[in-house]
Amino acid sequence: MRRRTILLGALALPLAGCLGAEPERPRATIAPGVRLVLPSPDALGRSLRAVQIVVARHGPESLALETHVEIGAGRFGVIGLDAAGRRLVSIEWDGQDLAARAERLPAELRPENLLADMMLVYFPITSLWIEADAGRPARLTETPGRRALVSEGRERIVLSYPATGERWNGKALVENRGFGYEVEIHSSLVQP
Repeated sequence: MRRRTILLGALALPLAGCLGAEPERPRATIAPGVRLVLPSPDALGRSLRAVQIVVARHGPESLALETHVEIGAGRFGVIGLDAAGRRLVSIEWDGQDLAARAERLPAELRPENLLADMMLVYFPITSLWIEADAGRPARLTETPGRRALVSEGRERIVLSYPATGERWNGKALVENRGFGYEVEIHSSLVQP
């Protein structure tokens, strides 16, 4: 009888864990009324280090920065520097907590959106969860070399990248029509 009680208790613990709500993960608003639930860094499926030249444009304004990206062991880190080597942005994401600091960045270029844009380009589409306000259905579509966020029947974000080969070595373009900005990313792997 004692053995049966232990077994039932062992089965009850995992089920009790399923009944609790999953911890709330941070979201980034990526278009009006549309959010990306930030995936775990492990969702990329590999560890890597890359150096990127990122050019962000919003209206007549543009900003260029060099970013150093490191993903691995449950961590996604980004450091963005200006041409003089001064830190403009730092982002740390561990799958639970997002720590971001921006210095001398235009208000339109929010660190969480830079992180979300990278995830939209480089992470597997199956790891990207989109939430939309009621009455605003949204979906992420993918064809070779292109992804698009479609909301209310219109493409709100268009992402283009090399159709074949290593995405982290090459050019990617994020056109956010919902917020009126564009990000061009020239990426090079330092360590695959």
